Amino acid sequence: MTVSQRASRLIFRLFSNWPAKALALGAAILLYLLVGLDSLEERYITVPVRLDLPPTLVPAAEYPNFARVYLRGRGSDIFSISEDDIQVSADFSSYSQEGVFQASLTHRRLGVAETIEPLEVRVEPGLITLTLEDRVSATVPVIPILSGSPAPGFELSSYSVIPSEIRIYGPRSAVQRVNELNTESIELSGQDEDFSVRVSVLQSDPLIRFEDARLVEFRGEISDSILVNTFENVPVVILGLDPA
Repeated sequence: MTVSQRASRLIFRLFSNWPAKALALGAAILLYLLVGLDSLEERYITVPVRLDLPPTLVPAAEYPNFARVYLRGRGSDIFSISEDDIQVSADFSSYSQEGVFQASLTHRRLGVAETIEPLEVRVEPGLITLTLEDRVSATVPVIPILSGSPAPGFELSSYSVIPSEIRIYGPRSAVQRVNELNTESIELSGQDEDFSVRVSVLQSDPLIRFEDARLVEFRGEISDSILVNTFENVPVVILGLDPA
């Protein structure tokens, strides 16, 4: 048998009954993919939710700040992915009036996650509901919270807070509820001279934000205490009157 005859017979065998051979090849590829998928591992990470908001609106109620992201892929790959490599966001930028709105949570691969394949990413929950209100600001006074007493024989004669007011912003309803802001507790115990201390202003509502720095300076003036005692029902005696 010549070389050309052998080649012809080989080509004939390759292409004879080709539908069955094509099906067999397809089944083999599918089986390989299924076996590969079964060998993939799964883990989840917690990722902060990024909100795309219009400039005039802010959240007016608490919402899920974090989403659970499920990763499915090869073990060595998915365990190399950190929370910074997956970005989860919800787009509310198209709204311009107050109300309750819903948006889908979408994800974006960053860093290491951009180049990993195969990789399946699933975000839960799939939707987020947000209450939006007009963004307003206000200037409110800062009231110090004092605890303890100065050293014996001394008293707090006067004090000042610098700055005495702080500007805040947030949803309209939350800002309207804030009449004043308190500082962290300032300890007076044992003080026998003037002093100053820097303290933080407490955040009364998680939806409220500070336009100014949250640190203020408390200045206290300590002076000698003046003791006052009052006696009641003391008889009055009149002396030195003329006998007439």
